[in-house]
Amino acid sequence: MIIEIKDLNYVYGPGTPFEIKALNNINLQIEEGDLN
Repeated sequence: MIIEIKDLNYVYGPGTPFEIKALNNINLQIEEGDLN
């Protein structure tokens, strides 16, 4: 099984004065056997 994340974005407090981008276009791929 492969776990894959593509173009992950997350913004804290969107639309508020405290809005801050925490994650910007994160990509991650975990192949079978990478984690034991």
